[in-house]
Amino acid sequence: MSTSFKPAGYNSVSPYFIVPEAQRFIQLMKDLFGAKELRRYDMPDGSLMHAELMLDDSVIMLGQASEKYPA
Repeated sequence: MSTSFKPAGYNSVSPYFIVPEAQRFIQLMKDLFGAKELRRYDMPDGSLMHAELMLDDSVIMLGQASEKYPA
């Protein structure tokens, strides 16, 4: 029996974006492509740590750019 390397509902490749204005990027994806927010984890200061969006049959992941993780 083979075991899948990917979680259920995810494609083989899921891009991860580091963006300077994460909330604006999320809203843009919702407005332009009808993306649905699957998960969201915020930092204590309110900035986005990690989010996952569903676009049609694909998941994209993103995080807020920072000094440690620049865009």
